[in-house]
This record gives sequence, C-alpha cells and structure tokens, in this order.
Amino acid sequence: MKNTNNPQQPKPSRPTVSNSREPLPRFMTWPEVITWSRLSRTTLRREILARRFPAPETLSPGREAFRVDKLQKWQDGRREWAADRP
Repeated sequence: MKNTNNPQQPKPSRPTVSNSREPLPRFMTWPEVITWSRLSRTTLRREILARRFPAPETLSPGREAFRVDKLQKWQDGRREWAADRP
C-alpha cells in the first residue's frame, strides 16, 4: 500500500548535453550548392575568391562542404558570413 501522507517529490531533471549546446551546423556539398544556387562550379570558385560567396569548410582531407547558415545569410544579402573569414 502506498504512503499518501508523504508524497515523493519528483527529482529535478538534469539538462542533457544536446539541450545545453547549440545545434550542429548543417552542411551542403558542392553538387547541392550548385543546384541550390544555380551557379556553375567555376562561377562559385570565382565568387569565393572575390569574397562574394561563402567559402566551403574542409571537413577532412579531400572533403569540403558549405555551412547552411552562412549560405542563408548570403541569400538574405547579409555580409556576416564574411566576418568568420580570415
């Protein structure tokens, strides 16, 4: 039989690792960016060199991808994506 005179208080939940950090950025590959932007690879390279388009990040040797958050800022016409560049 349960003791109803002294109900047990629920323990406070500890924050999980996934709740305490920002979500990881999503990446797009070259073919996805070419399809999304409707620009050729050559044009994208030219725009990246001129710093008018966000550069891809190196994920591992021989593997590059674009951060979606920077692409969205570029699409919105904001230049904050360039602030992360050296």
